[in-house]
Amino acid sequence: MVRGKKAKHVIIVGGPGTGKTTLTNLLQEELTRRGFRVYVIKDWAREIILEQKASGGNLLPWIDRVAFEREVVRRHVKEYENLYLKGEEKNYDVILEDGSPFIAPAYAEADNEPQDEWIMKKLKEWEWIVDLAVLTTPLNNYGTDNARWEDRQYALKIHEEIRKHILRTFGEKTMQLKTSKPETRLRETLKALLREQT
Repeated sequence: MVRGKKAKHVIIVGGPGTGKTTLTNLLQEELTRRGFRVYVIKDWAREIILEQKASGGNLLPWIDRVAFEREVVRRHVKEYENLYLKGEEKNYDVILEDGSPFIAPAYAEADNEPQDEWIMKKLKEWEWIVDLAVLTTPLNNYGTDNARWEDRQYALKIHEEIRKHILRTFGEKTMQLKTSKPETRLRETLKALLREQT
């Protein structure tokens, strides 16, 4: 793999309902306003759940978590290949990722299940692209929706496993947000990202 990349790759990670999409959208809007060329990788886990529900499919985390996580990882990796192996990444200053396949191992940890070897291999191959991992914090007003299936207790358990896994994987590249206020999260993330840019 060519590792002379130009864009800064930022993953927004955390448990279910921790404001990842809100922060991603705010970052995209503000960075674009400041003249940065921004590419956003969508939350593929959410997209797959919505697709499967609409089509009556059963590739869902509460039916077959490993198959579901493999599909999430597959779609992220496909996008990584288009960006980094085909050189598309050079057209952008910042790549924002709403969620990330790098949280997949946390679900296995939370459920006391063995890690899937294929998933772990793929994630290891792509760790190098991440410049900044922004770890959200749980919000007080958690609620389920048409794609969020976890109850609050399980969501908090997942979040803690994600926190531990991301810190183990990305170490000093991880920034832990301590607030739930969107504007403060945006300000803190921009400060960390723009420091990375220089």
